[in-house]
Formats: sequence, structure tokens, C-alpha cells
Amino acid sequence: MEIAKVTEAQESLRELFIKINIQRVVFVDDAFKVDYEQASGFFTTADIELLKQIDELKLFAFTDDKDVNLSNFRTLWDSLTDSERCSLFIRLPRPLSTPEPSKMEENRTAQLLEDPIVIPVLDEVFKGIRGVDFKELSLTKWKEVSSNLIDEAKTIKSIFFFDQDLSKDGGSDKEGIKQIQYTLAKAKADKTHVMCSLLSHTFSPEQAYDGWKTFAKEQDIDESQFILVSKSEINNLPSFIHMIKLMILNQPCSELISGVSEAIRTSHEESLKKIKEINIFDFDNIVFRSSRHEGVWELDTLIRLFSIFQRDKIRETVKSDGTLNSLLSEIRDISRIRSAPSALYSGNSWKIQRSEIYEDAAHLNSLHLQLELGDIFQNSNSSKTYILLAQPCDLMIRSQGETPGERRPDVRMANLAEIVPDKPDQGDYYELPFFLEKDPWYVKFTATHPEKLLVLDMCVFQDDGASKFITNQQCPSNVIPAWQLHHNKVRDDVNKEMRVYLDLKNKVNNQQLIYLLFKSAIGLFIPCIDDSIKGKETLTYSCKRIGRLCEPRASAMLTAYANHVCRAAFEHDFGGLPES
Repeated sequence: MEIAKVTEAQESLRELFIKINIQRVVFVDDAFKVDYEQASGFFTTADIELLKQIDELKLFAFTDDKDVNLSNFRTLWDSLTDSERCSLFIRLPRPLSTPEPSKMEENRTAQLLEDPIVIPVLDEVFKGIRGVDFKELSLTKWKEVSSNLIDEAKTIKSIFFFDQDLSKDGGSDKEGIKQIQYTLAKAKADKTHVMCSLLSHTFSPEQAYDGWKTFAKEQDIDESQFILVSKSEINNLPSFIHMIKLMILNQPCSELISGVSEAIRTSHEESLKKIKEINIFDFDNIVFRSSRHEGVWELDTLIRLFSIFQRDKIRETVKSDGTLNSLLSEIRDISRIRSAPSALYSGNSWKIQRSEIYEDAAHLNSLHLQLELGDIFQNSNSSKTYILLAQPCDLMIRSQGETPGERRPDVRMANLAEIVPDKPDQGDYYELPFFLEKDPWYVKFTATHPEKLLVLDMCVFQDDGASKFITNQQCPSNVIPAWQLHHNKVRDDVNKEMRVYLDLKNKVNNQQLIYLLFKSAIGLFIPCIDDSIKGKETLTYSCKRIGRLCEPRASAMLTAYANHVCRAAFEHDFGGLPES
């Protein structure tokens, strides 16, 4: 491995270990249990000149007598530790042989499936870190000294790495996790804090990150003292360092979450007191009267009131908590130490970010939330997707005023802009990050279409967000009061649409002609009327609400659209020479 990469890794590890006073690293692997018979076989068949180049054999007294050399090798072998034997064994020259053609593919496959040898990498990296006692142990040796090492961890802060498969040294193929359970249990009983890592080639870096919590729960171990490390990443030192850093961050991050959770709990109790201190006049005015006037759900207003009190109290609590801020400073210092996450794993933080940017269809539609700027619709006939571009005040339905339960008479249409996967050539677009999982899509301002608000309003009253209305259907019980009034208006407008269709049907026999005439008066979405059951005639449009772009991004999108439609136009330039 390149010296520069090893040196860089050692510097990062040294900085990590100094931050939390790690003084010992223990690595348990059955590869340290090396069979003398196999080692002596390699020794006796190797060229002496090649053997002399091995560090451990540079002082070895070679003779012309092979039996004497083998006897001296046995004496040397018996004097070495498990780690030193393993180091020597790895460096012994292997006999050259050419496999039969029929065996070549079989051997190649076996090599791909073989547990990668990580000992040389760990040995080279950890042994070069000053002030750290690096121990390499076989399973047999670990069982002899484990009790003492865990006891010593009270004063010598330690990290333990275990290979999962220790079957070559009397253990099982899942022996590593058993030893971690034993180590953590004994350390807990002794009131000693240790950290453990399970090394294995049986899971990928992605599985190591995603499966860590589940694995810890299944094995009944403390996830804050344990982490999985994929062996495939050990040769990628920055990624390996990152995994060690995460193992170190595990415990303080868990403590930080607990500390902030306590602050949130306290702030909730304080906020509840402040809410209860509001007199009934102000409570009615804030939660009910103002909500009714603006056509807002009362519980949204109450949640907003809670958040006002909570926000200030949480900040006040965590800002003045010395322990919490000291912990935050420690985590910050550790987190900034140089490392690099695996290129094979991109994490899941985009899912959390996406949930902040968008409201999903199930949430919007099951609660029958009112129509708003940024609502996203899909055309079931073309699979095209659109987003609503309209002033929030134009969309507002109020339960009081000149027209309760209705919009202003002049507001009957709204613009829908197409959402496209490919970035438009010109700058007239708004980017929607993480729209389709990790990929951004774009609101294309040059592809806007007017649509009747009736078509979109109908989506609010259906549990699945479909633009559908059945004659004389009841308004869902959990619709806010202003939209309960609006339900009557929608029903009347739907009945008008029905009458247009039925009048055409009575006058024209050709069903296709009726369809074309009806469609010509409609916008993007194709209507369908089912009048097979009298009194339950159904009007359906090929439109469905599938999400919402949340604030403040929805308003930012509207501002960008306003800039697009208000862009300046100048007289043509005649001051310069025309192009030839």
C-alpha cells in the first residue's frame, strides 16, 4: 500500500484516538492461528535468497542442510506470538504451480468468494500509531487473555475488532458477534466503557450502514457501543477510517440525542403551561375565530401556537446547558477529522430531506387538506405530472365574508405547470430536488396550462385524491369548516357539468361526438361521466393529487414564475454592426 495513504490514515487515527484517549486496539482473527505444518511446508520449498529478504528471517542463520534450517525455523516459530507468526506466514513465498485448465475457472470463482485478508493492512496502519498498544490475537489466545484485557479497559480505553468467521480456530462462522456480546456484557458488569466492531466479508458497505441498528437489536447489544465494518472497505483506508470514526461517534451522538430529547420534553411542558395561561377570549380568537376567518384548520393554528412557545424554550434550554454544549463541541471536533464515506454507499439522508420538502399523497388526501399552491397532480391518461401555480389568496376558501365557502367570482381557473425529468435548456424553470427519490425534476415555466379549479377542488373530497364526485355525495366529516361550505359549491358546479353532458346526450346520438364536444370545453384532464345509476351519477377526471411542495419552496417557485412572466422586453439593438 502507498506510504502516503498509510501515513494519512495514521494521522487521522492518531487524532481520533487522542480526542477520546484511546490507548489500545485489539484485533481478534482466526488468521492469527497459523498452522506450523503449513508454514514449514512453504519454508522448506522456498528459495533461500527469497527467504533472506523477509524481515523476520534477515538474522536467520541459513545453512546448506535443510534439516538444520527446518529445526532452526521451528525454534524461531515457537518464540513468536500469534501476530508475529501470522505476519511471517503471509510473507513466506508460495510454491509456483499451474492449475489444470478445467480447474482454472473453479479457482477463480473460489478466490472471488474468499474472505479477504485484512491483517497486513491493519498491521501496517495500527502498528505505526504512537501511543497505541495494538494487539493481534487468535481466538484461542483471546479466550486466554480476554478477561484481563476487558478489566484493563477501565484505565486503558480500548477498541475491540472481531472477525465474524472464526471457524479456523475452533469457533463458529458467527463467533465474532458472540465474542462481542461477551465483551460488552462483561464491560457493562464491570462498569467499563468499551467499543466493538464486527469485521466481515459477508455484508457490503451499504448493508453495514443500513443493517447496523437491526443487527444490534437482533443480537441484543447496545448499538451505541457497536458498529459493523465491511472487510471490502478496509483496503480503502479513508472509508475504513470513516467507519472507525462513526464507531467513536456512536456513543456521544446517542448522548446528544438523549440530551436534546430531554430539552424538547421540558420545553413541551413549559409550552403547555403557557398555552393554558392564555385566557379563553384570546384562545377562542386565535384558534377558532382567526382560523374560521382565513379558512384554516383550527388544529394547524393550535400546533403553530405550540411551536412558537416551544422553539424559544428549546433554544434557551440547549444554549444554557453546559454539558450538552461540551458534548456538541466534542462531536464537532471528531466529525471534522479527515475521512471519506464509502463511494458504494450514499446514505438515506435524502429521504429525510425529501419528507421536509414534500407532503405525500396519503397524508394530504386522507386528511382532505385544502387546495394550496404547490399541490402536485398526475394525469392518469398521459402520466404527465403538474404543479399548481396560483396566488395563495386566490385559492383561499373562507367561511365568512361576502361569499362564504366560495372564492372570488373571478377566480375560476389556475395555471398548472408541467414537471419534467430533463432540465430545460433555458433558465425558465424551478428545480424540485429529490422529486423522484434522489433525482431532481423541473417545473417548466414555458409549459403551463390553465385548468378549472373545480377539477382540482374535487380531489380534496376523495380519500385517494382522485378528481371524482358522485351526485349527492356527503362531505367527509374531517374536512375543515370552510371547505364543508365549499363542498356545496362544488356539488352545484358538478351538477351543471352533468346537465351539459346529459343535454348533449339527449340531442346527439353519436357517443363519440358527445365526447369530443364535451372535451373541447375542458382543460388538461379528460372527463368521464357514469350515469348508469340514477341519483348516483359520477363525474371523474383523469386527475389525481399525488403530493405537495411545502413552504417556503412553494413560494420561491411562485416568485421564480412571476419573474419569468414579468421578464423585460427591449427594442431591438441597431447600434452595432449586423452579422454578415
